[in-house]
Amino acid sequence: MSDWLTETLQTVGSAGAGSFVGWFFTRKKQAQDVKNSELDNVQEAIKIWRETAMELQKRVDEMEKEIKLLREEVATVHAENVRLKQKL
Repeated sequence: MSDWLTETLQTVGSAGAGSFVGWFFTRKKQAQDVKNSELDNVQEAIKIWRETAMELQKRVDEMEKEIKLLREEVATVHAENVRLKQKL
């Protein structure tokens, strides 16, 4: 029984020690991987926001052109309306 207990404790002890050593030496790498992943995510978010802003600016520019045309059309219709009122 003593040999079995000694052997079991040695197996469990060496497995625990191996796990601890593995964790100890890989924790810095894992922390760096997390930082790199966060940086990649931030860069991707910046890219998405930049593309969205460019698309929105393009739509705003198009709407400004349309507004300008509509204002010119309103001015033309208003002038025509004034002329027609004067003829009456």
